[in-house]
Amino acid sequence: MGLSLLSEITSAMQAIPNPEYRAEAYLAVSNQFNQNAAREDAVEYIEQAIHALAQLPKDLSTFWEHKVVKQIVKAGQHNQAEKLLAELLDRARANENLENRSHDLLDVSTTYAEIGLFDEAVQVAQTIEDEYQRVFRAFNEIVNCAIKHSEYQQVEDLLALIDPEWEQDVVLQEAAAAYAFYGQPERAFSLVQQISFPNGRYHTLRNIFLPRQKQSRDDVLCLLQEGEVYVASEIHLGVKAQALRIMSQPRMRLNQFDHARSLLLTSCSISRQSHTATGTRA
Repeated sequence: MGLSLLSEITSAMQAIPNPEYRAEAYLAVSNQFNQNAAREDAVEYIEQAIHALAQLPKDLSTFWEHKVVKQIVKAGQHNQAEKLLAELLDRARANENLENRSHDLLDVSTTYAEIGLFDEAVQVAQTIEDEYQRVFRAFNEIVNCAIKHSEYQQVEDLLALIDPEWEQDVVLQEAAAAYAFYGQPERAFSLVQQISFPNGRYHTLRNIFLPRQKQSRDDVLCLLQEGEVYVASEIHLGVKAQALRIMSQPRMRLNQFDHARSLLLTSCSISRQSHTATGTRA
């Protein structure tokens, strides 16, 4: 970015009357500098953003302060980021409204996870009283961030902490789908096997085999191969039949019609076995 152009952009940002919009503009420029590894320049604009946010009420500035934290980390200022996050955590805990407090704690937990501080992310998430915000959002966001950054032990550590069973199933489903998305099919199906409820395994398999952009043929084949290994060990006949039907679809997208037909025929056979067994028990 040329100096004259940067000077013009800076002057234009300084003239923005609304401090929230001004902070947003400063953060956009700092992000560009961070992407170009120009950390000192990024810090300058982050400081301008912080100054602008100081003019806002705390309930309006909090959203942008989380973005500030992420830019500070990118600029290598980890101590400053942790200090600001600690302030945001104190503010969240002090919120007397249960719904707002849960939402604020979710934001803090998520930000900790996004900057790689997973222990802190989990500790904050565990204090969220609202079940939906804690399990479906905070825990799920933590496992997604951990898997994205290849911090696989963090996923195991979180799963070991979670109780009751339904909460663990929710996180297992999210983690399995994330492993599949990030090219770790063996890990994905290992977690599918741990899901307690058959319906949860079925929905997870559907998510794993959703068609995705930028997924190579080799990636799909690897996923299918691991999926068929998993199906061989699945003891629930209904889930086994559904899994085979699900896997027939990507086989057809790969023009492997004979293989797809074989999967569908096997699925139908297993479904008949399942119905017969159900009728016998009845």
